[in-house]
Amino acid sequence: MATMEGISEEEGLMLARRAGRSVTILARTIPRGAPANPAWIAEGRTLVPSLLAGGWNGASAEDRRVVGMLTADGDYTRLEEALRPLSRTQDAPIDLHGDVWQMRSPVDAFVHLGHLITRANLDRLEQAAAEAFGAIVPEQDEDDPFAPAPPRDSGYSSWLRTGLSTTLLHIAVLAEQANFSVAGVQPQSFVNDLVKGLPGLATDTRLLISIRDELPVLMEAAPDPLLAALEHLLEGDERLVSPLFQEKKGFLSSSSPLTDVLWALERMAWDPRYLERVSLLLAQLAERDQGGRLSNRPINSLRTIFLAWLPSTHARLEKRLAALDTLVSRYEAVGWSLVLSLLPQNRSATSLTTKPRFRDAGASEQATLTVGDVRRTYVHVINRALELAAEKPDRWLALIDESDDFPTEMRQRFYERLEAHFETLEDEERRTAWAAVRDKVARHRSFADAAWALPEDELQVLDAMLAKYQPLAALDRYRWLFDEWVPDLPGAFEEREVRIMAARAAALNDLLAEGYPTLLAAVRTVKLPHTLGQTAARVLSMEVIQELAADLYQDEEARSFIVALSSQALERFASLWVDYVRALHGAGSSGSDIAALLVGWPDQRETWDFVASLGEEVQKQYWLQKQPFRLKGDDADVERAVETYLHLGRASAALHTASDRIRRLPQGTLFSILDLLPTELSAAGQTMDALSAHLVETALEELSHREDVKLLEVARREYYYLDIFRFRDKTLSIHRLMASDPEFYFSIISDVFRAKSDEPSEPASEQKLARARAGYTLLSEFKLVPGQEGDTVDYRSLRTWIDRLKALAIEHDRVDITANYIGHTLAHSVPDEQDGAWPHRSVRKVIEEERSDLLEEGFAVETFNSRGVYSKALYEGGKQERALEDKYRNFARKIGEPRTSAMLHKIADRYARDAADEDLRAEHDKIAGQ
Repeated sequence: MATMEGISEEEGLMLARRAGRSVTILARTIPRGAPANPAWIAEGRTLVPSLLAGGWNGASAEDRRVVGMLTADGDYTRLEEALRPLSRTQDAPIDLHGDVWQMRSPVDAFVHLGHLITRANLDRLEQAAAEAFGAIVPEQDEDDPFAPAPPRDSGYSSWLRTGLSTTLLHIAVLAEQANFSVAGVQPQSFVNDLVKGLPGLATDTRLLISIRDELPVLMEAAPDPLLAALEHLLEGDERLVSPLFQEKKGFLSSSSPLTDVLWALERMAWDPRYLERVSLLLAQLAERDQGGRLSNRPINSLRTIFLAWLPSTHARLEKRLAALDTLVSRYEAVGWSLVLSLLPQNRSATSLTTKPRFRDAGASEQATLTVGDVRRTYVHVINRALELAAEKPDRWLALIDESDDFPTEMRQRFYERLEAHFETLEDEERRTAWAAVRDKVARHRSFADAAWALPEDELQVLDAMLAKYQPLAALDRYRWLFDEWVPDLPGAFEEREVRIMAARAAALNDLLAEGYPTLLAAVRTVKLPHTLGQTAARVLSMEVIQELAADLYQDEEARSFIVALSSQALERFASLWVDYVRALHGAGSSGSDIAALLVGWPDQRETWDFVASLGEEVQKQYWLQKQPFRLKGDDADVERAVETYLHLGRASAALHTASDRIRRLPQGTLFSILDLLPTELSAAGQTMDALSAHLVETALEELSHREDVKLLEVARREYYYLDIFRFRDKTLSIHRLMASDPEFYFSIISDVFRAKSDEPSEPASEQKLARARAGYTLLSEFKLVPGQEGDTVDYRSLRTWIDRLKALAIEHDRVDITANYIGHTLAHSVPDEQDGAWPHRSVRKVIEEERSDLLEEGFAVETFNSRGVYSKALYEGGKQERALEDKYRNFARKIGEPRTSAMLHKIADRYARDAADEDLRAEHDKIAGQ
């Protein structure tokens, strides 16, 4: 601890405790170090109501009413009149930013004015707090995350509720420092009684949810009544507690009341006096927790609190371990999950939870965490884990994985207990545990040079265990070789593939040695049967391979095995295997079964010709079953494969087969792929993957560049695939068509918006709704001004397009919405190439001619929307908005067209207001963060 000259460490500790963790108070309590009292102390009586409120929103009628309750005469207006001059003084005790009032330094104010608080003030505070905290906040519609959320404060602002909760914390913790003294009132008891008296605190979860934002501060102010309320709730009906766990999915992230409850409990876990009580509450919450999208979970809070190397509590080691033992004894399932998370890990991360703001919470008596403490914690946790595992096989499997990082002597103990555990297991359980130990040994031997690898003498102990409890059945001993793509085997990395092939071959021979049925069982039960098929075709005789093929090629469950077996057999036996497959076909096998033997063969012309020689049914099944691969043959081969796939309705396969030849495919073939693909995906209930979307985009781009392809044909296909172009600043053929063909543009408006005179009819069909959604997206993302080429806009072309569009709008009764979207389009004009002003002079001329408020409204809205997503530095305020104001103001001053200039001035005015709002928001954020 740092000490000042003339102050001993013991005196420093005493002063720090008396300061309630406040630097402000500490500065005033250090002898010879106290600054002069502020001038506003003379206005203390006037300031007491605002001191008690802490902060409020003067624009809120409910806030004004509650703050008025804190005054002697109940007159809020008179209080505000008295506060305004004080807020403008040099060392102001209170700030006014916009409508928000906030004590500038609540701690300093309380220390200086706390002695002025009377019994009458406390009575009024009790009434005001009951009003502000007792209101139930209405919940947002859970099925509509985009619906406007009801005010979280239910009429009372967060400024007021945060201010009141902070005041209660000051009374509970800083009363001595403030010389707060009211006859017959014990500060902590007053706060406890006030919080305990909130109606429904222990019975209505909605109240806890309503005060969720203030809960961490209130928990520090009055831990006993809030902990008691939570205990009562958790002992009651499950339905009372379930709202705490509800998650609401917002626009960017989810939220849940549980998060605030956890933060409040984590804060009090720092205090040794509350550690056990808090941990038991967290265990009860964890017992009920079904998980969710948020990472804030009760079990994670418990882990952070008890973590050996960085515990989030001031409790000493003995108290931490005692609390852990109590939790484990009462909530065994949660205790197991917690102990498992507390086991030593080679790599781990955490962050400390928030400490109490003012309570000492045992900090001044906290012992220094030593390496010995960490080690003792790990030993204790491991012993608890071994006890909890007991005779539960699934828990032992978890410990087998986690034991690598145990201290050496604890690993030895673990091996002894593990061997004893093997003796208690039934056959199936023993096989599972044996496989887990085998995997562990293989992993460590495969990476023997790694720092985390177990020493060889320990691996030999496990080897002996594996030998002793080795399964009798060969399939149980060797299954792992065919369950993983790259099973762990010791030896040089470069030779791994050779070793794997050799190990699989030896295993296959052992499987066959037990009898042909064992091999058939392996085919149907291993996770990667194709690896078994490849191995069988490499090492078995032609006769055995033929027997396997004859027995399994009609078995749907063995299809992966057969494909690999036949592919590898063709590579090994060549024409002999071809003759065998031809003979099977001649014996009357179905086309589908024969195709299973062929789909793994090389994807090339020779294979296709052989398949064709077996008849139409085999050929059809072959092309239906085979996986598409990017072909290495010439363009003729690619076109043959693509056309065959398309004939069978496999547009996706055609697309992937030609993935590197798309730009060389005929336009008719490309159009066929693009036309068939949506139907295929819809029939299969699938959505387009990223690679397919990229290939579709490539195909459309290629078609748009071909001079012999009509713009309308490409645009029509782009309409199908609009979703893959979302969030891309890219001009499409459909955009060029919209800019050149007003009839087409208006057809999209008609898809999205009904005529003004039309009455709502029966619900639209799904097809119409889909067209409307696509059309709205298209209109929203359209950024091409008709007549615009490079840095200029041709007035005649633009005027012709608008005139035709307006005529269509009049004819079909969509005048207003069409004018709005014309403005939307004009907002994407380039600056003028002559005077550098924006928009282009041709666009300005149109605006002056049209004299349309709706057009100008669409222009302004799109100008604001074009700003897009933006970010701000902390407390940045309206700097960006002022820059935009200057930009549009300068354009307005530069041009001579009056209506356009007035419109640009209005846009600049809007940014000026936004800048002022952002400045105010920044000030609010500053004082909220104090």
